[in-house]
Amino acid sequence: MLLVATVAQYPGVGCLHIDVSEQAKQSGLEEVRAYMQQVASARSISLPEYSIPTLRKDLEYLKRYGILEQRRYRWGYYLGTGVMNLEDLQVALNVLESKAKHQQDPTANRVYTAVMRRLRGTDRQEEFLYPVRAQLNGSVIYTEPHELLTKARYRHTLFHDLDIVEQAILKGQAIQICRTRDPYESMGKGSRIVYPLQIIHYNNAWYLLYERCNDGYLSIDRFDRFEDNGKVIEADQRLLKVQRQSLDEAHKLLKAGWGMYLGQPKEQKQEREGTLKLISVTARFFGKAVPFILEGDRRHHTQQIAKGPQSGNRECDYVDYTVKLPPRAFTEFSYWICKDIGKVRVLSPPELVEHHRQLLQQATELYNPDSEEN
Repeated sequence: MLLVATVAQYPGVGCLHIDVSEQAKQSGLEEVRAYMQQVASARSISLPEYSIPTLRKDLEYLKRYGILEQRRYRWGYYLGTGVMNLEDLQVALNVLESKAKHQQDPTANRVYTAVMRRLRGTDRQEEFLYPVRAQLNGSVIYTEPHELLTKARYRHTLFHDLDIVEQAILKGQAIQICRTRDPYESMGKGSRIVYPLQIIHYNNAWYLLYERCNDGYLSIDRFDRFEDNGKVIEADQRLLKVQRQSLDEAHKLLKAGWGMYLGQPKEQKQEREGTLKLISVTARFFGKAVPFILEGDRRHHTQQIAKGPQSGNRECDYVDYTVKLPPRAFTEFSYWICKDIGKVRVLSPPELVEHHRQLLQQATELYNPDSEEN
């Protein structure tokens, strides 16, 4: 029973070494024995001298009764697929591979590499290796410290303190982080003490969702804009239930907005209290943009799509796309409609109409030969 408990608690035991050398393979059973002793000690069980031949014999018993498969476990022992069946495992591996390969998630890369190593030699190895599903939105920044070193592009960012941030999230600990870059000149630089809530990949970069300790302000900032000097504040710790409440509140703001910006403290406070009025925003899309707008049934939970008149073979000449947004979301909504520039016109509210008129005027001036600087 101790052997089963050991394999269940430490999947891959017998080959948990980072260096999978011949020497490591030969010491696999020694590792299993050491972990068994650790499991026994944790339960105040006195484990008698447990020789390698006895351990090998017990492993054969587990194979005989179907607890382990009838094959060689060169890459560590594990029981079946844990909480997943084989089909669930394949889906999970597809997700892990995408996060590791395209989003460059260091944690996902470590887990994916370890799991695939344990699956070597199984009958369905080829099937598990094939990426049936993938998420290709990659990361524009380096996230793996080892890769940064090998490419001589070392940057002192919060990615180097990823373990500290992840543990702080799960333990409800406050950490001190320092923002060194502020390209939008809106979030400010310098140190702040926060409760980290979640690590998010959005579009092409990784972000940290956090709550400021001093005023409860929720914010999302690029992970690499913080230094690698994350420091846990031992005195400030709270229950995971409170962490979840703040996380849910942040996701309500994300759902109400359009993108990742959660607003300035004053307007965010009003929005969370329900005293901030949402504003209807309408953009009219023409021509080839129309079918793409009609395809998106779930871009926003408040959206309404109204078709214009039909002429010729077209389904309609234009569509009016309307959503209710807090003012903080106007900029990111503008980024979205600018991809259809030349095929879209903002109809309301007046301030957003004027903003886009000025943007188009500035763009026109950039293409005016008389405006070019020598």
